[in-house]
Parts: sequence; C-alpha cells; structure tokens
Amino acid sequence: MTVRLLAVHGIWNHRPRLSTAEAEAEICRVWQAGLGDRSDVELAAVYYAPLLRVPARQDGDDGLDALPPECRDWLADWAGQLGALPATVPQASWSIPARALADRMADHAGLSRAVVRPLVFTFLTEVRGYFSDGPRSAVTELVVEAIRRHRPDVVLAHSLGSVVAYEALHALPDQRVGLLATMGSPLGLANIVFDRLRPAPRDGRGARPPGVVRWVNIADPGDIVAIPRPFTRRFDPDENWDDAHIHRFDFHTVPRYLASPRIGQAITDQLSGGSSDGLVVAR
Repeated sequence: MTVRLLAVHGIWNHRPRLSTAEAEAEICRVWQAGLGDRSDVELAAVYYAPLLRVPARQDGDDGLDALPPECRDWLADWAGQLGALPATVPQASWSIPARALADRMADHAGLSRAVVRPLVFTFLTEVRGYFSDGPRSAVTELVVEAIRRHRPDVVLAHSLGSVVAYEALHALPDQRVGLLATMGSPLGLANIVFDRLRPAPRDGRGARPPGVVRWVNIADPGDIVAIPRPFTRRFDPDENWDDAHIHRFDFHTVPRYLASPRIGQAITDQLSGGSSDGLVVAR
C-alpha cells in the first residue's frame, strides 16, 4: 500500500527563479530527504509562496529595519507571549527596537541571534502576507484545489503551512482526512494567528477540521514559533508531543520534523490501519 502525501509549504519557500512545477519538485525533494528512504509514500506539493507578496530581503540583511509597523507590534506581542520580556517591560515594549526584541527572544530561548533575526522577519511578514484579504483567499483556493486533485491520504502541516492547511480543510468539510499532523505550528499564537483564524475560535478554542479522523501535533521545546504551550490549551488533537526534541539549533525546519520517529510512526500507523482517504503535509 502507498500513502499519498501533499506538501503544503510554510515560510522560506519563495523560489522566484523557478516555475511552479520546478518549485513543487524542489519542495518534494527536500521533504523526501526528511522522510528518508520510504517506498510506501507518494509525495506531491502545492506551491503558493508567490501569492503572499512579501518584499524581498537583501542577502546578509535580517530585514528588521524595514519591518512594517503592524509586524513590529506583533513582534512585541510575540516576545511577551514567549516570556522574553520582564514583567515591567510589556507596557513600554513599543519603544524597544525590533532587533532588540528579536535578540531578547533568542537569548531567552538560548538560541543564536543570527538565526532568530531572519526567522522573526520572515515569519511575521509572511504571516502578514497570508492574512491579507486577497492572498488569503487565493492561497486557500489553491490548496483546496490541490487537495481535491491529489486526494491525499494524510495532512502533515508545518509552521505557517499548518495555518494554511487548517483553513483549507475547514473549507472542505466533506473531505475525509485520515491523519492531520501539525509540526512547529503557530496556530495558537494569540493576536497574530489564533484570533484571525477561519472559522473564528469560540470560547478560547479552535475547532477541529470536521473531516479529520486523527490529529497529532509535534513541536520541539526550543521552537519559538510553536507557542503557547501546551498546544492543547487551544486545540484538541488526539496526541500532543510538545517535548519532542528534533535538533538543538535546527529547531524549525521541516526535514528535522519529518525525520522524527513520531511522525514516521504516525505515517506507518496510517498505512497499516488508517483510511485511504487523506494525508496532507504542510511546511
């Protein structure tokens, strides 16, 4: 038996020099490397990054000097939710430069500032791009069409891709999905993501996509995107692994998450006992 996987990418996937087909093939190559030598999976990808209309960042520039004002406010909020600001700071966090906020986040998590700075810029600007009215509708329609076309067996969603897949699956209530696996997900990040979700959360909780049979969530303890903890504060997956160490420094990349034994076992479980009606993978 072969399980069909649909890769729904997240941040850092814009490939302006490639055609859509070439970009999808490159995403599949990276993801297949993470999955390892498995002949029991059939991987496809949907490429939506150009629809986000995110401004280009110069090589060697972390982009934080050009962070849009809305993203600057989100960054202060994010740092506060991460616990990177002392109790006396949040009231005046607007006065702290964006780079200093990113550095506080890196230091709080014990991570490299050189890694966290561009991650912060890319995450915030791509999330802002997605939640813009035009791009959001276009991305959702593209992913919905890909799910209908590929009829995947499992949904595996990483980072911003988990938000995209979550909303696309809600737009397909009759699409049965055997497994939804969210990896390094910001779905619960208040004010920035959680409160903007469609459908809107009710009583502080997000709704499970109706066609999903099994939902698992995984996050590295050092993944600063996957907050707040635990994920079950705002969602109801069947299994939640907030303590799954994937890598000390490479804490938010899809190959590391895909290489996790827990993700591998979830796919194997789908092969042996799950339905053949659905797996979507999102990065």
